[in-house]
Amino acid sequence: MPEIGEIRQGKDISEDRLRVLYSNPKLPVREIAKRLDCDLKTLYSRLRRFDIPLRGNFLQRARHLLSDPEIKRLYCEEKESSITIAEKLGLSPSYTIKRLRKMGLVRERSESGKISYTQGRKKPTQQKGEHSKNWKGGRITTVYGYVRAYAPHHPSADNNGYVLEHRLLMEKKLGRYLVPTEKVHHINGIKDDNRLENLQLVSPADHQIYNQLCQHCELRKEIRFLRWQIQELSKQLQGRLI
Repeated sequence: MPEIGEIRQGKDISEDRLRVLYSNPKLPVREIAKRLDCDLKTLYSRLRRFDIPLRGNFLQRARHLLSDPEIKRLYCEEKESSITIAEKLGLSPSYTIKRLRKMGLVRERSESGKISYTQGRKKPTQQKGEHSKNWKGGRITTVYGYVRAYAPHHPSADNNGYVLEHRLLMEKKLGRYLVPTEKVHHINGIKDDNRLENLQLVSPADHQIYNQLCQHCELRKEIRFLRWQIQELSKQLQGRLI
């Protein structure tokens, strides 16, 4: 039985006979090709030559019968991308990639990126800062409870342009950048309380001691927080009395 892609030249196919056979919806296209002594590719080309409307189930398959040689030519000789080939041949991108993989013609990722770049299909750059869709005013809170501020030109900024806010405030107070060995400690143990009076510049050793006290003594942390609340309430009461 003739198969797709098999190169077999049969005798001349009569248009009248082809129309009679193809007009019978119960007759499969493979059976028609067998009776006409031709392969499916030849049958498809004769249907196009005689302007015979294709059946619904054969229309989708027939569109791909002659696609492999053209896909190979565009991919290897013209150096076209799979997306461009799909657009030119009216195929889906997934089917084009499937045929390329079956022919063993898939490029390396780096080579595909170069071709996409030369064809003007650059990958859109991610917007950062105020133009980002995830912009939240330039202040974010980490999973550890610290606040980061947006400062893209800072030498210690991360890939997204954020720096720990308590270090920024201490640098602003001192008028210089902090070195990595300098630590800024939160006196009351509250990591997002970045008031200057709550920040203390300490050595790494002292900072480790303070952190251990904060980690292993929850009562001490609560006492510091209550003392801070008392101080704030006292200030508010003094303001009202005055």
